[in-house]
Amino acid sequence: SEYGLPEAEASIMAQDAELLALFRTASEHTGDSRVLAKWVVNEVPRVREDRPVADLPFGGAELGRLVELVSSGAVSGRAAKEVLAVIASKGGDPDAVIDERGLGQVSDASALEPVVADVMERNPDKVEAYRNGKTGLLGFFVGQVMSETKGAADPELTQRMLRDTLDGS
Repeated sequence: SEYGLPEAEASIMAQDAELLALFRTASEHTGDSRVLAKWVVNEVPRVREDRPVADLPFGGAELGRLVELVSSGAVSGRAAKEVLAVIASKGGDPDAVIDERGLGQVSDASALEPVVADVMERNPDKVEAYRNGKTGLLGFFVGQVMSETKGAADPELTQRMLRDTLDGS
């Protein structure tokens, strides 16, 4: 209750003192305790393997920073999982791993505009089909933009930009 966590995550951490300690340390580095709890319960065990938490080459500060980057939209959840895998094997700073691997999320509309325009230009038949009522094609367009940006485009911004363009022209 101190962190306002759902019972499922709290229960799992209450049974694993090492995960709870990691959560408490990491919570000092992010304001999003609920998202942090999900990462501690779901993602840390994937990279922990059979190691004690103390033997991991990252600590609460790095995990808290990574969660903060996800919460702020600076990096996607998918990219953050990759970052976690890297720091779980080699250690390091999440920001540095993101920079080294080009995993930052593109949240600037002006950077996405040419990609959106190019995707629409290359698929005039699908643009016409969308405008004729096949609105399910929005997912196709989002997928194309995500593919062009290697998954770096902010999905919500991409979807909004595509909708505005497809519905407005």
